[in-house]
Amino acid sequence: MLKRISDFDYLGRFKLTGIIAACFFGAAILCIILTKCGVSAFVFDYDYAGGVKMQIDLGAKITSEMVDTAQEICIDAAGEKASVAASSSVNTAIIVKTGNINSAARQNIVTKLGEKFGADKVKLLATSIADTGTGLGPNGKLLTVFLFAFLIIFVYLVARYGFAGACAGAVCVLHNLMVMLLSYVLFRIEIGSTVISAVLVSIGLSVVSLAVVFDSLRRLWKDGGKDSFADVVNPGISRAVALDTKILLASVAIIIVLMISGTAAMRTICIPLLFANIAAWYASVFIGGPLWKVLGGMKAPKK
Repeated sequence: MLKRISDFDYLGRFKLTGIIAACFFGAAILCIILTKCGVSAFVFDYDYAGGVKMQIDLGAKITSEMVDTAQEICIDAAGEKASVAASSSVNTAIIVKTGNINSAARQNIVTKLGEKFGADKVKLLATSIADTGTGLGPNGKLLTVFLFAFLIIFVYLVARYGFAGACAGAVCVLHNLMVMLLSYVLFRIEIGSTVISAVLVSIGLSVVSLAVVFDSLRRLWKDGGKDSFADVVNPGISRAVALDTKILLASVAIIIVLMISGTAAMRTICIPLLFANIAAWYASVFIGGPLWKVLGGMKAPKK
């Protein structure tokens, strides 16, 4: 299999491989646009999308049956989606998370719970409101973290591979992030605070995979004997593809082990990272080198 990949005409087939990458990129952009237009392509949790969180004491030790009953009551009282879980700090309390409901709707939740579990027992202990404008939402903290990390990576790529190489690498990193976002849509994984960690790890995986291929191209170009940068694309990628594939397989193996042995929260990070890892390999092997050539290749004189 590796031999067939090494013999692949990466530059000559760039139109095909580029179209495949563009389809994934476009699908992710479409999901983002749909979400902005009110169609829930992505699932956002309370911390990320904003909303109301209430800690309510029900006056008795919380059981799973009480949680299920309380959730039905809260959904009916709030008039929208609501999630209920047992409080980790008070064993007689529940945590209710909803969208940005007003004070009347919040009071209605407490009243309805009182009717079911006893008005003299049910008490509202605390209320907190998370707003997307505080920096946790889609245009807040995640975007800030991504732009900061992306800027650092771009500067590194410029210093190492020149402006054309940095632009090709940046496109590959964006492609990998878009594929990762598609995995959140396909598996209906909630996007919350953990997505920041996933994005940063995804960028790191992308850079490692790119560096293997781009360093091979740069070494071959600086070794001389080639008339143009186009002449080093296919042989340069062929020299690097075996190592890049081994890195992919090792990373996938680690991610799969974490998925099997880790917690549910760990799995919500591992699934997107699995997709991002495969996308990073595809982009570095089939997209990065040819795109670097299209953008001008290396301009430094050969030694």
